[in-house]
Amino acid sequence: MEVLDADETEKRQGARAYAASLLDRRAGTLQPLAYARGLAQACLRAGAIICTSSPVVAAGKKNGRWTVRTTNGAVEAEWVVVATDAYSTGPWTSVRNEQVHLPYFNLATKPLGAELLQSILPGREGAWDTNTILSSFRLDKAGRLVFGSVGALRNTGTAIHKAWARRALSKLYPQLRDAEFEYEWYGQIGMTANAMPRFHKFAQNVIGFSGYNGRGISPGTVFGRELALLILGEKTETELALPQSELREISSLGLREAYYEAGAQIAHSCGKGPMPRTGIERLNWPKNEPATWDGRAR
Repeated sequence: MEVLDADETEKRQGARAYAASLLDRRAGTLQPLAYARGLAQACLRAGAIICTSSPVVAAGKKNGRWTVRTTNGAVEAEWVVVATDAYSTGPWTSVRNEQVHLPYFNLATKPLGAELLQSILPGREGAWDTNTILSSFRLDKAGRLVFGSVGALRNTGTAIHKAWARRALSKLYPQLRDAEFEYEWYGQIGMTANAMPRFHKFAQNVIGFSGYNGRGISPGTVFGRELALLILGEKTETELALPQSELREISSLGLREAYYEAGAQIAHSCGKGPMPRTGIERLNWPKNEPATWDGRAR
């Protein structure tokens, strides 16, 4: 990683808003929905069956095999991988209960013209700052600026966060003062108490990694491969990337989540965006995106 001063940061970012930055040439950006679709296609080619809209409601073991029941049927298997992370329900709700849901939203402008693209993240790095309620921004393949922060686009949060984003974006890039947001969405980040992922063994041959704390794409890929090697007998549990962790549910989960969402709304009601020359920005070296973003990711 390289430490960049304010002048070099301005050259790469296109705005003089930060005193310094860290440039990580190992990192990159990609389109998560396109990546998920690519993984699904690879699974189908390998002979897997993907059943959507079929949440698991019960699971039991008989004669050495697991029966997993869903709302639409049942599956028998020797192994069960719990990979639903912070969205876990049914028999493995405990995975959900050891993580605080932190909402995060993104707004995407219409594709920017060639002139604007020369002055805004000209190297196509993805970036985020180190404010407590952070901001993130990057360009997609079509030239949209994707700008995000902590918060949920629902109820009162919709108007508050969108208004803040317009102020913050105008402060970073005055040339985008009149830019329109073309797409908007939000989701939940699962945060563990120590901000570290977990490996759980729920029962014999029932395993899973969880708790990615907003860093799920790359670690999730690596951990998925780890579980495959374990199931195939090519690795033992002690050889996995993480040791086994005990499930530890977080107390007052609902109150904590309400606190974070309310706090984000309060901060965005009062704030105008990144403070000039005070934050430290993180830059990710761009990688080729696997597909053009269609804006419909949720």
